[in-house]
Amino acid sequence: MILACHNLNKAFGEHTIVCDGSFHIEDREKAALVGINGAGKSTILKMIIGEEPLDGGDVILAKGKTLGYLAQRQDLTSGNTIYEEVKSAKSRYLCNGSPASFHRAGTEIP
Repeated sequence: MILACHNLNKAFGEHTIVCDGSFHIEDREKAALVGINGAGKSTILKMIIGEEPLDGGDVILAKGKTLGYLAQRQDLTSGNTIYEEVKSAKSRYLCNGSPASFHRAGTEIP
């Protein structure tokens, strides 16, 4: 288990966003949050990273694991696009400057 969320709860006033939400992600699994605009996807991610307080429940991250989060809105001062920022931050993992070559090169992205 890399990440486990148990009985998450979040409301803004009378509007409940998450009620007893639970899930876990195992090593090597991929996960996606899918829903309509305003459904609470970003709120759930912010709760997981600690940017938004939980009204109830637990978020458990396995020992030695870290989370990466790229918010929808960024305050970039460099003038670069988000893609350019990510590309420069992860340049040591790129082969020929192309993210598509990650798997061909056999390089894992931490």
